[in-house]
Amino acid sequence: MTAPDLHSRMRTAIQSELADAAQELFLEQGYDAVTVGQIATKVGMSRRSFFRYFGSKDDLIIGKYGLWVDDMVDSLRSRPVGEAPWASLRATFDTILDYYADSDRRDRVAALQNIIDASPGLHAQSLAVLENLQGRLRELLLERAAETTAANLDESRARAIVGAAWACLQAALPQAYSPDPDAFRQRLDQLMDEFGPRLDR
Repeated sequence: MTAPDLHSRMRTAIQSELADAAQELFLEQGYDAVTVGQIATKVGMSRRSFFRYFGSKDDLIIGKYGLWVDDMVDSLRSRPVGEAPWASLRATFDTILDYYADSDRRDRVAALQNIIDASPGLHAQSLAVLENLQGRLRELLLERAAETTAANLDESRARAIVGAAWACLQAALPQAYSPDPDAFRQRLDQLMDEFGPRLDR
């Protein structure tokens, strides 16, 4: 591991710790009542140090979604070269399924989403993060396709595949809050099994 890699991983770990601490405080006290100083104190750092990782409390909320982007891109990058794009994306979505499988984290996500939905600015930022995620997934699919002569993928097909897969994930998302712990995964599999064969030809 190179020094930059180690630095990047340490920074990501600290950002994740800050985000988790903030979520706990938001659930306990409400978003408006929580200060940057409280978040910093909860993880044992100074308020000044907080701003090395996030520019504001709003950035911290959106930053959590940004960390998900990195996790999903890393997951897709780890898939076998030559695997069908649709299958690779389905495996990548396990990152989200696993997160929602934990009831505490699921409640935190719901609380964060309520905060985001109540703020037009945060809502716009969250949409930008999700658009960035889809763009990075498209780019990576194209990079992977270029590594195999069997690839039949161009920009427009990559856009269609990622967009359709993401739509399946969003359509299945309400099942994440079902009493049945397997409902989210089962619904996602049903949707992706229905549409996948048409897109992986």
